[in-house]
Amino acid sequence: MSAMTRLRTLATTVAVAGLVLAAGACSKQSADSQSPSVTTTVGESPSASTAASVAPSASTAASSAASKGPSTLTFPTTAKAYGSALLSAYASGSSSHVEQLAVQGAVLQLKDWKNLDTHWTYISCDTDGGAPRCLYRNNNGDEAQLRFNESQLGHPTAVTEALINPTTYANNAADYANAFVYAWQQGNKQRMARYSSSSIASHYSGKNAPNGITSTSTTEADGIVTVTLSTSDSGPVILKVKSSLSGKAHAITGYCDNAC
Repeated sequence: MSAMTRLRTLATTVAVAGLVLAAGACSKQSADSQSPSVTTTVGESPSASTAASVAPSASTAASSAASKGPSTLTFPTTAKAYGSALLSAYASGSSSHVEQLAVQGAVLQLKDWKNLDTHWTYISCDTDGGAPRCLYRNNNGDEAQLRFNESQLGHPTAVTEALINPTTYANNAADYANAFVYAWQQGNKQRMARYSSSSIASHYSGKNAPNGITSTSTTEADGIVTVTLSTSDSGPVILKVKSSLSGKAHAITGYCDNAC
């Protein structure tokens, strides 16, 4: 074999070897790039944060269940409880429940009054002309007198009348003081406190109210009107009314026992 032939053979061998090595390297690189990673498998399942955002919270689920639950109205069998149910529905603004508990005339009587205090307290029940009648008061001394069809207790529309006696505020001191004494006579401590204060109301409500007022006199100094109410069966009631608060709540700011 000539020298030229040997050189060609060697060059061919080297070239083939290079191709084999290159092919091996490419094959290894391709195999490495196709190896599955661990993160690919984990990524197919929702992460903890994703699961938390998708799953409803306990409070949301409870709220949803409550909103889907039936709103059941029961019809009490006593006048006291029936009246409380009506005033509760009225205070919450549930007109549909009000209309199920009272006849249309009573519903219209309630609709005449807006923005009354919603905290009603049972006071008493009696019978008037064979029909049960119950009295309730709220924190401002407003009174609700409800009359019932006794045969309808335990059934819809048992309330046949709903009269509201609201607390009003006189524009002059003498009338304001007389209204306080009238509330005292009626045992309406809430209204007494609305005209004065809790402490003044407590001072008088623990005493016997006078049966009647025989005369009223007033004197004024420094914006305070002193009203003396002479009574038929006890000593005078002397109340101090702040002029600037006439026509408003809490105008009675002081009192005197027997004399000032």
